[in-house]
Amino acid sequence: GVDSHKLGSLVSGKITLKGTVLDGNGIETLEHSLDNGVTFLPVKIDHNKKERTASFALPVETTLFKDGPAVIWFKARDRQGTAGIYSYLMYVDNTKPDVRVVYPLPDVEVNGVFTVSGYAQDVVGLTSLSWTLGKETGEFPLTVGNPWWVKTFDIRGLNASSLELVIRAVDVSGNVSVEKRKIPVNQAADLPVVTLVDPAPGAVFMGTEVALSGLVKDDDGVESVYWSLDGGEPVEIRSSGAFQVLLK
Repeated sequence: GVDSHKLGSLVSGKITLKGTVLDGNGIETLEHSLDNGVTFLPVKIDHNKKERTASFALPVETTLFKDGPAVIWFKARDRQGTAGIYSYLMYVDNTKPDVRVVYPLPDVEVNGVFTVSGYAQDVVGLTSLSWTLGKETGEFPLTVGNPWWVKTFDIRGLNASSLELVIRAVDVSGNVSVEKRKIPVNQAADLPVVTLVDPAPGAVFMGTEVALSGLVKDDDGVESVYWSLDGGEPVEIRSSGAFQVLLK
């Protein structure tokens, strides 16, 4: 029988089935069939005369089979001419995981703090799902029944025009899928936008005080605003969006 793989093993790619054949009269020949016994081809065997056994190592290209259950037939013949049949059942899985990046869309620029998301799924299940962005790498937690993944990255301060995102999925059978996405980076688009609300352009003031007010927006949030008058030393104002200054 086959010793290297349990009956009903999940297999993929090229495998080698190893096993032994035993008969009191000694083994003369061993053949195998990949087409349900229609045709048989010889298998090389190594005899152990003392134990009256024969060992074999049969390379099998599982891509010759459709995904699902498959049977390999073995036919051994002893030195008296008597034949015996043995069947080995295996489950073939050569389908790679389905991996996709769904956000951001292709050619959409990112900056600062941004999020990527997608899904990875496989009929027999995944054993690992990892990501790489630039020089960083990590693993996604696997949740049964939920193929979706999401990851937030902080690239503030990074000087780059683009980054390559790589998502790698490995299923239970060892099949590997790699999804790559080149993501354009535009850090200039991440700069805060300041809008001066008051005073209006060209306004004339009487007296010694001028009230200055405005808004500042940024998708990563606002912490403070700096103002300077006539090239003077910048002054910080703590603000989460709106600000007001009384100039004297």
